Amino acid sequence: MIAGLAALLAALAGSTPAALEPVRLLSVTAQGPAVVIEATEPVAYTVNRPDPVTLVVDLRNAAIADAI
Repeated sequence: MIAGLAALLAALAGSTPAALEPVRLLSVTAQGPAVVIEATEPVAYTVNRPDPVTLVVDLRNAAIADAI
């Protein structure tokens, strides 16, 4: 039943279950006042600022393996 549900969700999303693998983070660099985060494809994210000097960027379903 769970496999059937996964197949149904994949069909509704127009993708295959293999497409559910995480996006790979490629690099994080500073360019002037900006921080550039590069990944293999667009990724959903949230930003949190717990204090005035800290910025937390949470990349949803992204793997950091081999990132520079």
